[in-house]
Amino acid sequence: MTTMTTEQDVAPMAGDDARPVARKWLWFWAGAVTLMYALLWSPQWYPLSDSSLYLSLGRSVALGRGLTVMGDPVRLVPPLTPLFIGMLIKMGAGIGVIQAAMIVLMLVSHALCFLTLRRWTNERLALAATLASALSYWVFANAFTIMSEPLCVALMWGGFLALSHVTLESPRRWVLLIAACVLLVLAAANRDAIFCLLPGPLLAVLIRARRGGRWSRESMAWAALFVVVFGSWFLYRYPPKFLVGMLTPRNKLVTTTQSTTAPTANQPALAINPEFEAEPEATVREGRYQAKWMNGVKRDFKHMLTEPPVLGGRWVCEGMVMASVGVFDSKVEGLKVFGTTAALIAFVLAIAGGIILLRRGHWWVVGPAMYFAFIWLQWGTRIKPRYMVPIAPVLFLFVWSGLTWLIVLLAAQPKGSRWNGRRVGQVVLAVLVGIVLLGNAFPWGVEFYVRHVAGREFYGVARRGAYAQLVDIGAYAQQHVPPGQTIWMNAGAHRRIAYFLSGRRIETSELALGDWKDWNRLLQEYRDANPTTGPTTRATTTGPTTGALATTRPATTQATSQPLVAKRRMSAAMRRRLFFNGIARQGRYLIVFVNHPRGGKTEGWPGWHLPMRDDDTQVEWWRLYERQADDTWKVVSVPRSREYVRGVPPAD
Repeated sequence: MTTMTTEQDVAPMAGDDARPVARKWLWFWAGAVTLMYALLWSPQWYPLSDSSLYLSLGRSVALGRGLTVMGDPVRLVPPLTPLFIGMLIKMGAGIGVIQAAMIVLMLVSHALCFLTLRRWTNERLALAATLASALSYWVFANAFTIMSEPLCVALMWGGFLALSHVTLESPRRWVLLIAACVLLVLAAANRDAIFCLLPGPLLAVLIRARRGGRWSRESMAWAALFVVVFGSWFLYRYPPKFLVGMLTPRNKLVTTTQSTTAPTANQPALAINPEFEAEPEATVREGRYQAKWMNGVKRDFKHMLTEPPVLGGRWVCEGMVMASVGVFDSKVEGLKVFGTTAALIAFVLAIAGGIILLRRGHWWVVGPAMYFAFIWLQWGTRIKPRYMVPIAPVLFLFVWSGLTWLIVLLAAQPKGSRWNGRRVGQVVLAVLVGIVLLGNAFPWGVEFYVRHVAGREFYGVARRGAYAQLVDIGAYAQQHVPPGQTIWMNAGAHRRIAYFLSGRRIETSELALGDWKDWNRLLQEYRDANPTTGPTTRATTTGPTTGALATTRPATTQATSQPLVAKRRMSAAMRRRLFFNGIARQGRYLIVFVNHPRGGKTEGWPGWHLPMRDDDTQVEWWRLYERQADDTWKVVSVPRSREYVRGVPPAD
């Protein structure tokens, strides 16, 4: 996959050293990375929305209910990670065992990554790229948050390693090809985005199969194998609508204008997160991703010209160095200018590095480039660096190649200079690995502190206690909410976490609340708009915020039934007016969430953990309300109970 270069091409790959790395250093770094990951192990579950979905699906699989959530099928995520987690749960595994399995898988992926990259490049580059990936926060964070990445990248690098050994002369080439196809399909069965990575490595293998610059018959057979295997899986995951219509019996086809937050008396619930498509014909709870190109970028010439390169640079910087987000999110004008400049430079260097690697015959870079472009162009302003995990090592190689080329080009001026920069690549390699290590050391230290040093209960520290009360509410629901009873809440973004913890069906009447004063105003507004309702009472809750109003609703009020599109486009004022109407009349329980209970103060990184304050555990993010016999809502005094999350909470 690599072609030889002439002396004139030394600048683009200065420092490309084919000497093997001393084995003592390989063992040293393997031990250091393993220890670093092991120290972040914890039997406590880290509350995250996606993690809740995978665990809930795994729980359903273990209970024999298939890939369902709250009894409804889920199409959003590929099946392999939930099936793997379900197998562990069925064997009696708790959160600690599942997280240990994720750590092992991530470590295996690093080993396979090194073995693959040393065949694509050389041992020194492979070691540096693997270390840069392993030391990146967004990579090692996936080892303790129970996501789909660990199993995905382990299978992915295993497939790429098999492909790297495929040649026309190899007597085991078909065995290797089939093994690679199986491993890569399984990787795609964890994350759909792996499809974007495949064209590069597959193209590189086919190019190696040419004879005398011409395509051989066997290379055509390889290409046909790839098309059949990966095309079949793609059609399974994303079948065309006409194909679905042909294969679906007419009595199964339904149409509905039911609200995604309304009670589901006769119809299964639809997707309730507006990020995903509604699929009424499939009767699924969470459908496929809905592409929104350059999300959040204004559609005028100025913003479309200037913002995308900066956003692309942020994906590069934050994907490699977690601490860079502090610069990009800073309110200080000087830091904002510095961050914008750094992002532009990183973006240009990554593009230049990819082009340089491609010109040297590294056709596999086409895959990572396509993967990056798809993520960058789709998500826009919604920077989620963990999506860079599958290509983190290659992203490092892009930046290294581009920066090395730039330094050699500048230092070799004026033209005709005899300056030779063969060693510059080695220096750049060491400096970049050092930057990644230092830039992620503090985030690693914060995570270690939260788990092992804080001396306080885990959920009272993690994310500054933002989910502690929801964990308590989940325990209360497990014990006191009857099976089959629906719990309503105002924050759909957290419904997955609430369902995993409570084991009860969660429905939403969506409404963002700034603080508890805003909630009290909402109750007052509803009472003023409905003067014929019963008496309004007050209920006192523990903590600094007291006197929460409990209100009534008309006995004849039923949950609204709005078309999904209209529901999404509701104004904030309309949502406030219809909030209580959106709760089913038979609903007895309501979880209320406020975004900024500290009076509107927004917490950025690393504020979700530090600095710790004595009153953090007393700040209320969540409350549970119960409908009384006289149709009033009363706040429930929920006792602390968090140890139950060490195991996988049951579900009705």
